[in-house]
Amino acid sequence: MAKHEGDDAAKFYELAANEGETTTNRTLGTNKAYYVANGAAAASFTLRFGETTTGIDSVEAATDADTDVYYDLSGRRVLYPTKGIYVKADGTKVFLK
Repeated sequence: MAKHEGDDAAKFYELAANEGETTTNRTLGTNKAYYVANGAAAASFTLRFGETTTGIDSVEAATDADTDVYYDLSGRRVLYPTKGIYVKADGTKVFLK
């Protein structure tokens, strides 16, 4: 999957064989992957990482109590904020004197 110059969005491109290789024997760089599309399977595909399927089943909205949580500018949670600049869980910036 790539977004080449002139493309409106990222899309799948055919992977050409490297020099001296066949199309069934390909060498890819680190952190690269490809999938083989055969006939009707090309219309959709599934990515699997290991045997376990994971995902997000639902989203839980923050409650009012969660908005009093402070984070420093590095994104670490601060239990007892002192002087300085912090970001609250709701995204507002706070300066404590």
